[in-house]
Amino acid sequence: MKRCLLAIVLLLGAGTGNAAEVLRAAVVPIVNQEHFLARVLEPFAAARGVTLQITPTHGREVARAARDRRVDLAIMHTRFPGRQKLIEDGVIAASVEVFANPIALLAPADDPAGVLGAPGAAVAMQRIHAHGACVLENDLDGLVMLTRRLAGQEGCYLRERAAVGLEAVLRATRDGHYTWWGLHPFTMSDQTMRPMVWPEPALLRPLAAAPVLGADGEALARAAIAYLQTPPARAAIAAFRLSRAPDLQAWYPPP
Repeated sequence: MKRCLLAIVLLLGAGTGNAAEVLRAAVVPIVNQEHFLARVLEPFAAARGVTLQITPTHGREVARAARDRRVDLAIMHTRFPGRQKLIEDGVIAASVEVFANPIALLAPADDPAGVLGAPGAAVAMQRIHAHGACVLENDLDGLVMLTRRLAGQEGCYLRERAAVGLEAVLRATRDGHYTWWGLHPFTMSDQTMRPMVWPEPALLRPLAAAPVLGADGEALARAAIAYLQTPPARAAIAAFRLSRAPDLQAWYPPP
């Protein structure tokens, strides 16, 4: 997986006459998708005259940047296997879950089973089974056990080699099946399936934010994390929408 070299720098509070503080954050890519984090932190940054320097990259690179003290703030999925080791090694402080991204049920364009209006995932699966439609398993770690449990013992549940991530979506599109994937990567994939999300704890993937201990901006990172837990920030998190899924909530409070 190529390193993401994109660093988004948002200058706020210009013209105050004071040198701006810089908050350097390394985050997994979805946290920066459509500038989500920068938009949520904009009031915090503006009030303090802070420059946000946000680098989106995969979890291993977030961990490496934290170990090298090249960033002040690290945000990654709570379930990322290296996160606890960072805490044990004294690289980051104990993490705080600040928001969660949803797993989406993806329907064929014509949604033959009518799941897009279902009140919950269990009802959606019942409709798929009743219609005689099939669910194609997306063989991603963290999705398999969840989707098998939701599918139950009845109905058409398919498993195919190489049906992983985007490939599962491509195969489901080709064959008219339903499948599952994260809402955020799906919206970046430019596919024709239609997503549906529900705020059910099992379908939410929390992300944790932590200050990097000993970094130049450690105190600033702690202040930013505290702001993310305030009512205005929580409201901004809930209100955020992805341009390719404007009718769906893209972020939720951690379950």
